[in-house]
Amino acid sequence: MRTHTVHERSGLSLRVDSEKDQRILIVDSDDQFREGLHNFLLAAGYDDVDATKSFTAALARIRKSAYDVVVSDLDSRFSDGLAFAKRVVKGNPEIKLILMIKVEDQENWTEQSELTGIQFLLKATFPRNLLYLLQY
Repeated sequence: MRTHTVHERSGLSLRVDSEKDQRILIVDSDDQFREGLHNFLLAAGYDDVDATKSFTAALARIRKSAYDVVVSDLDSRFSDGLAFAKRVVKGNPEIKLILMIKVEDQENWTEQSELTGIQFLLKATFPRNLLYLLQY
C-alpha cells in the first residue's frame, strides 16, 4: 500500500492510501478545472492520469485503453452528460464512474444516482471527497 500526503492551499493535509495503481480519465470542458484536477491527482500520487475536454474524445479513449476510473463533469457544452455516463456504464461495467455536479443540481441528480448506481460528487467538495472516493 502506498501512502501520499497532499497539501491544499488551506493548509490542510490529506493522506491518500492507494492499494493499487489506478488509470484515471478526467472529462471536463473547463480547461483550468481539468488541468488543475489532473495536476492535483498527480501530486496525490496517481501516476496514470489522462484528461480530455469532450465526451466524444473520452469514449474514444475508453475504447482504446482500459481505465479503472472516469471522473466526468455533467455540465458540458458538448453533449448530454447523463447519456455519456450511461454509455460508459453499459459498455464498461468494470469502470468506476464518478460524476461531478453543481450544488444547485444536487436534487435532480440524487434520484438519478439511486436509479443508475452512478456516484455523484459535488464540484464544491473537490478535491478532498474525490480522493476518498478513489480509495473505495
